[in-house]
Amino acid sequence: QIPLDLEDAVVDYHSIQSAPGRSDSTVLAVAISREHLKRHLEGLQKAGVDPKALEIDSLSLFNFSQHYLKDLKGDTVFLDIGASKTSVCIVGEGSPRLVRTVWLGGHHLTQAIARAQNLSLEQAEQEKRKAVLTEADHVEEEIARILKDALSPLIKELATTFHVYETESGREIHQIYICGGMSNLQGLSAYLVHQLGKELVRGPGIPQEGTYAVAIGLALKEWLGPKGSRVRFRSGEFAYRQEQAQTRHRLVALGVAGAVLLLLAGGDLYLHYHLKMTRYQGLQSHVRAAFQQTFPNVKTLVNEVEQTKAAQKEIDKKVAFFGSGTVTVLDLLGELTRRMPSDRVIEVSDLLVEQDNIRMEAQTDSFESVEKFKAVLEKYERFREVTISDARMSADQSKVRFRVNITLTEAV
Repeated sequence: QIPLDLEDAVVDYHSIQSAPGRSDSTVLAVAISREHLKRHLEGLQKAGVDPKALEIDSLSLFNFSQHYLKDLKGDTVFLDIGASKTSVCIVGEGSPRLVRTVWLGGHHLTQAIARAQNLSLEQAEQEKRKAVLTEADHVEEEIARILKDALSPLIKELATTFHVYETESGREIHQIYICGGMSNLQGLSAYLVHQLGKELVRGPGIPQEGTYAVAIGLALKEWLGPKGSRVRFRSGEFAYRQEQAQTRHRLVALGVAGAVLLLLAGGDLYLHYHLKMTRYQGLQSHVRAAFQQTFPNVKTLVNEVEQTKAAQKEIDKKVAFFGSGTVTVLDLLGELTRRMPSDRVIEVSDLLVEQDNIRMEAQTDSFESVEKFKAVLEKYERFREVTISDARMSADQSKVRFRVNITLTEAV
């Protein structure tokens, strides 16, 4: 099962070698959000980049393993623990056997410390980096205890994943390789493998290996060829443009051949077409007259039926936007503007107002400003709950990016 509707998902696959003596084959299917893929490609195209292939983090770990750790014996789990998620890839006999994403990462640990110690996110982050995890069940250091408690959901998810995989495949996981930004937390790798009952795999020892394993795996994708991930996500409406051009050339050749046949049949078809077109034009004239009478301000006529539907949708949108209850969208936007801290700069990059909640993506100068902004919003009686998520420093460490989700007490 995947957490997406099939019409909203783009699916690609990687073929897994079949067992000797068997005629069937197994594939590893990978699905991502169609809207997410579209936005990602549009962003790259604005930068003048048209990638030949796209990859998910988990399969980048597979590529990394095929170059640096291809001689490992038995099935191995590759974990990339990042700020907001953990990418999982189980590799066995040179093939990716299972991939998934667990939406738990380093930021959840920071939030746990902040809540338990009543600290700002910035202070909690510093405490997390100083902490040392040990394999012992009894830990005297308070921060380490908080981290272990916060890691429990991730460990439970991983243990469940391993159990399901081993039960359904009949294979056994022997070892775990851990990378990602959170792998730098002192004692984390040893603690996780101890809790999961597996052995820890040491990497090849390249510089910044733990941080850049996924990036290295992505860079290796084309170099590995058929030995690496064969997932590309460049087909159908998202096809690679160069391949589309080649397809167009082939279609032109076929079109020329087909044109000869069409000319032979054209004479017979033209008579039927002419009769139907005459009738159609008469009906269209009646529709156009009715449209012009209903919408006299529309000067350009293209498709009267579709233009009528579009006009009705615009009217519906305007009614919905201004609201029909005691509070309107404009009221909420005005209140958000008035509650922006006067002494802090809040840069809003994305804002979505729905019937019963508001979602916002923004950035500011510090974690303290994030907390202050949240506190101000919580004072408004029409905001039932204000939640901050994914607060993290930007790549140049100059801004703190975050998301805000506001649940309304009354739907608009």
